[in-house]
Amino acid sequence: MHPFQQILLLTYYLLTYYIRLLTSTVEAVLLYGCETWSLSKKQEQELDGCYTRMLRKALNISWREHVTNELLYGDLPKISTKI
Repeated sequence: MHPFQQILLLTYYLLTYYIRLLTSTVEAVLLYGCETWSLSKKQEQELDGCYTRMLRKALNISWREHVTNELLYGDLPKISTKI
């Protein structure tokens, strides 16, 4: 395997690991007790924004890099859809 391919494969596994770690730990804490919440549209947007910032921080992607949320989330659903 070419060294560049090894770096890409390692990067892929690290990103996958960070996303799994974020979804298993942060989502559990962030959504604790959400069954009893009644959120307004503004609160849903704030919750999605908070999760987006956490996802960007975990993946080390700055908002200045102009990565769209669709690309950032990939296959992940927005956090407000899990409530």
